[in-house]
Amino acid sequence: AITAALALGVGILMSAGEKRRIEAINQTGREIMEGDQSRRVPTSGSGDDFDQLAANLNRMLSRIEELMTAVRQVSDNIAHDLRTPLTRMRNKLSQLREGLESSQQGQDVDRIIEDCDDLLASFNALLRISTLESGSRLAGGGEVDLQALLRDVVEFYEPLAQQRGIALRLDAPRPVNCRGEADLLFQMFTNLLDNAVKYTPQQGEISVSLLGGAGSEVGHTVVIADSGPGIPVQEHKNVFRRFYRVESSRSEQPGHGLGLSLAQAIAHYHGGSLELATNNPGLMVRVNLS
Repeated sequence: AITAALALGVGILMSAGEKRRIEAINQTGREIMEGDQSRRVPTSGSGDDFDQLAANLNRMLSRIEELMTAVRQVSDNIAHDLRTPLTRMRNKLSQLREGLESSQQGQDVDRIIEDCDDLLASFNALLRISTLESGSRLAGGGEVDLQALLRDVVEFYEPLAQQRGIALRLDAPRPVNCRGEADLLFQMFTNLLDNAVKYTPQQGEISVSLLGGAGSEVGHTVVIADSGPGIPVQEHKNVFRRFYRVESSRSEQPGHGLGLSLAQAIAHYHGGSLELATNNPGLMVRVNLS
């Protein structure tokens, strides 16, 4: 009986230890999937099978991180190298436009300038995403009144919404403060609202709602919901990838697939998150901020 009890006790202890190490591997995997690619599986130094497995996983994760960093670096280098000559070309075209008298030639130059501005905006967004993803989380910043910020964003898009016959509504009854950088938060919400206006049909509706307590309470959510075609559920994770666009939107709307990537990078920089859901019909975007 004593031997059986000892064996049972040792078995329970070994099982509990193995369970803890398996849970550590699972936790590391979850943190990596959430975006922290620097995380690695902890080892005990015993050299047992679990340590060997952890070592192999860590080598694989390091190699994957190196490859992903290399791919991002290539796109960042291309954007950085092309931005300067493209800016010079755009300035030369502006000077050329001033000397043109022919309306047709002037319109052609105007279209080229618009294309240059579009490309420059894409390059700037790509470089800003890289800066936010490679940097640390928000350390400074100040108190930002989300109610006032969202009011400015909605007012900025109201003329375009009215032109398209879209009802744009803001529901932010109370001042809500959060710590952050106002210019980044403004860009994030304008990107999201720009997508909503772009894909909502005429006579459609867009609502911007601010949820959270008054003052500086922790945990605030901004919900932007539209009545457009929405995004298929199976595509929700894909649309946050750089340059990724849902196939049905490629021929319908111009764009480069960086708006949601930049919005997500800004949310993560502020310690928050971005979630997509179906609005039946349309798309619902939840921005969670601390």
